[in-house]
Amino acid sequence: MWLQLVPGIVSCIILSCTPESPKYYLSVGKPDKAYAVLEKCCRSSKGKDVTLKSLGIDSLKPPETVALETTKTGCARIWEETKPIFTPPILKPMMLITFTLFLLFGTGFGLTVWIPRAVKMGNDLHKDLILCDMIDEAHRANITFTESACHLSMRTLEASLYLGTCAILFSVLITLLFIWTHRQVILLLFASFSVAGGLMLNFVKLHELVIIGLVLLTVPALCSIRLSLSVLIDAIPTHLRSKAVSLSTMFGRVGVLVASMYVGYTLSWNCFVTFNMFVLCMTAVILLVSFLPFDGKTGSRTVL
Repeated sequence: MWLQLVPGIVSCIILSCTPESPKYYLSVGKPDKAYAVLEKCCRSSKGKDVTLKSLGIDSLKPPETVALETTKTGCARIWEETKPIFTPPILKPMMLITFTLFLLFGTGFGLTVWIPRAVKMGNDLHKDLILCDMIDEAHRANITFTESACHLSMRTLEASLYLGTCAILFSVLITLLFIWTHRQVILLLFASFSVAGGLMLNFVKLHELVIIGLVLLTVPALCSIRLSLSVLIDAIPTHLRSKAVSLSTMFGRVGVLVASMYVGYTLSWNCFVTFNMFVLCMTAVILLVSFLPFDGKTGSRTVL
């Protein structure tokens, strides 16, 4: 557990040494801070004796519209800074990505926690059944999702390792696919993987295939979250990106809560409805992604 803190500590050290974007400082009306950052970058690139002033740059001037906005204070300024997110042409990509993240978070995080428990139930039953029949059989045998023995078999513990390994492999696959295609195709492909995995759960009986179906349903959705956010970053101006990403990610986390409650309320009522609803959600992701702003192999398009 202590070793797991190392990446976070290293990231904090790196971030503390990384300057803020000068473009961001200019966009929020702080030219002095932007000038200081550029001065630091200039000295790092050209040497300690070189300054911006020696290069003929005495000051930086923010856009006039930003300078006017900075005169407002309090809630009025916060609203004025956030309002452009909900106006054209930013509104369309913002809404598309927000609802896409809601569905991806819900399908990915909302179901991933159930996979090791489903593996445990399958191991306890020792039967090859489709997922919903396995859940019904486990309920009849008084084996529930919440029941956990003091001693877990190695096979059950390995399920979490398999899940993490699959997430790494899908992330590597995204990187490789970028060589040949752009983000829209990758997002559509991964959403199709999820739909195929969800449909598999309706008829495959071999326990290993059931696990594959669960992995295909959940892991591609998890790996698509960052890729979807990168589209939002491309479509939103610099000074609005942090707000847009925060709002859309917050809405995505709401999707996790909704999905968790949905599974809890519907699983004992009708298991087929539970999992096929996630298939419909990923089908909706395919439709939403098809309307996202893309242009060319890089998958980006400037809207402002």
